[in-house]
Amino acid sequence: MRKGSIWSRLLVRNSQPHKIEELMGVEYQKRINKREDSKFVLVACMPKSGSTFLSRTLASILGFGYKTLVSAFSQIEHDLYEPKLIDNYGKGMVVHMHTRGADANLELARKYDMPVIVTTRNIADIVVSFHDHIHKETLKWPMAHLNEVQLAQLSTSKQYDLIIDFLVPWLISFFVSWTDATRIGGLPIKWIRYEELTLQQNKTFENLQNWLPYEPATNVLPSLVEKDPKSVRLNRGISGRGKQLLSKPQLDRIAHFATYYPGYDFSSIGLHPQDITHDSDD
Repeated sequence: MRKGSIWSRLLVRNSQPHKIEELMGVEYQKRINKREDSKFVLVACMPKSGSTFLSRTLASILGFGYKTLVSAFSQIEHDLYEPKLIDNYGKGMVVHMHTRGADANLELARKYDMPVIVTTRNIADIVVSFHDHIHKETLKWPMAHLNEVQLAQLSTSKQYDLIIDFLVPWLISFFVSWTDATRIGGLPIKWIRYEELTLQQNKTFENLQNWLPYEPATNVLPSLVEKDPKSVRLNRGISGRGKQLLSKPQLDRIAHFATYYPGYDFSSIGLHPQDITHDSDD
């Protein structure tokens, strides 16, 4: 919380929850009165699904800012944080979040008129790419508490097992929550697959421009990968690494988590009906 912000001043004076809610209501109404449009786009994303590239490129096209509007970073769940939504209301912001379609997030997305872009990827490929990420970038994620000493004691195969047991349930929950939100309606939601984004970048962004209610600031697709490849984290779009590097039991373990959600189609994230064996109840 930045020094001198209206939220920090309130917390110094009075930390009663109802007082904070009252102030949020007042500040929200001020922004509603000043601006007609909240000018948010929410990118709700699976990790390693090309979401950083998509979010930064889209922000550049729209002339928007780029932020992650959570209460704090690293190891807590990435849920929308209303004080930051109020602070950024009407400024034009692509909000990049590893966030599930939980009721509280959906409520805020509706309240602040946020069209939602959901990014997904083949789930076995995410496991392998996530393994690369925790070794090259950061161990701090909300899905599992990791540290270098603990990780160094595990073989590569055991590290994959850890990711499968902790990350994959989150990915399945993410997918199901946004599938339910799409079925329920009341919120504009567009799904983007990593495989489509990497192979058809121009078409993907053209479709997004036509779908979003905001006029682009430029009609030229910026070459962000050439300008700053590290900031967008888009690799060459290699698909199929999961099946190459994971064992058959590991792939079966991934598919097992989908058995808890009969009636859902997971084929877009690489789990086809023939891959998912539903155990009969005892």
